[in-house]
Amino acid sequence: MATRDVMPSIKHDNLHMCFVLSAMATAMPTDPISPEEYALLQLSGLFSDDELQAMMLVEAVDLQEAIPYHKRFDKFDLELFSNDECKQYFRFAKQDLFNLCDILVMPPEYRSKSHLRWSNVEGLCALLRRLAYPNRLSDMVPLFGHSVLQLSDVVNVTLANLFVRHAHLLTTVSQNWLNHKECAQAMFAKGAALDNIWGFIDGTVRRTCKPKFGQRDLFSGHKRYHCLKYQHVMLPNGIICTFIWPFPWQA
Repeated sequence: MATRDVMPSIKHDNLHMCFVLSAMATAMPTDPISPEEYALLQLSGLFSDDELQAMMLVEAVDLQEAIPYHKRFDKFDLELFSNDECKQYFRFAKQDLFNLCDILVMPPEYRSKSHLRWSNVEGLCALLRRLAYPNRLSDMVPLFGHSVLQLSDVVNVTLANLFVRHAHLLTTVSQNWLNHKECAQAMFAKGAALDNIWGFIDGTVRRTCKPKFGQRDLFSGHKRYHCLKYQHVMLPNGIICTFIWPFPWQA
């Protein structure tokens, strides 16, 4: 009589265990194993302790891979950086970055077409970090906590805003801060042949991909590759006072 009473309960427990294991197998790809479920797996006797540990490890790796890469890092906060780190990453001292935001008259907040928002300090730091060579957007993800596409928006929108506000400073040599006579006197005092030379005309070339159209215009017979030319005027103190946009090599 006692054996007859025990058998149904054992069958019921095994059936219940099958349902639990089936539900857990369905939930494993997305949900972590709870301590209760882990205990049930141990009681089932279907897995050894090593197999259970391996199962937990694989699940932890899968959950980590399911998280987007940029969300594994904290958002950018300049206050967490030391002065030496700011010089290393952005080429400016920490306080100078805040001063630059005021001097460049940057708005407190930027917003892209994709509704992404960031502060002026973050936008300036992202732009400075992007211009530091060699550097890619993917290299900046751990530093700023944004995806590559988001960082592209941050850099491009910030750069476009600065260009609209301050591009006129590079289109003419008639600037309030530029004293041509003082520059000419300084160069003459250093041994220049003439006393009316106040700047140096210089240029540089930037290599481009081979274009589908206009290959002859962009090809440099001297450099033996396709490129664009830039021209600027540099002052004796090393400041570029004017910058002329790119021209085809044949221009």
